[in-house]
Amino acid sequence: MEDGRDAGYQQAVWSFHHRLANLMTASLEILMRLRRVPDLSSQARSLVDDLQHQIDSMVDEIQDFQRRHEHRPSPIQRNRGRVLLVEDETILLKLESEVLGREYEVETAQTVEQAVQLLLGGTYDVICLDVALGADHGGRSIFEMLQETRPDLTERVLFVTGGVVDPDLQEFLQRTGRPVLNKPFAMSTLREIVARIRG
Repeated sequence: MEDGRDAGYQQAVWSFHHRLANLMTASLEILMRLRRVPDLSSQARSLVDDLQHQIDSMVDEIQDFQRRHEHRPSPIQRNRGRVLLVEDETILLKLESEVLGREYEVETAQTVEQAVQLLLGGTYDVICLDVALGADHGGRSIFEMLQETRPDLTERVLFVTGGVVDPDLQEFLQRTGRPVLNKPFAMSTLREIVARIRG
């Protein structure tokens, strides 16, 4: 049975994890912006690649630590809710999946093709959809596909974006009436919006 000290320890571990997750989300956004700089020197690119590797390793270490120390929930849990995360940034996808996986059944997709296959074959309470998926705003294509084939799921969508500068895309997002979460964001904010959409 879990005593007070175990509960306090568990809470402290997860509090630290969420703070670190928020920090790494912000770091990831910086990395994404740096990689878009066309004239970045080779030395700077090497530093960016090294930072990416360190973040990857840190995420793996955190997840391994939690698997070894956390108190496992009962294998039979009802009404957890299903969440689909559609995101092509591997680090961010890992963090989102780890955080939301404590409360929901989470499935992930990193390409338009993977997302479409899952959406045509399943039902989700919340769909976190990266607008800039791939090179051609794949998130928009997925939403428009849902409007034609699974209109019931459009009310489950949360758009995630690194900052919309295309006026046409911005108009599209406004027209959908769906919430938009701008990167970088706190994991606590993600959890709050997901919970609100699920209802």
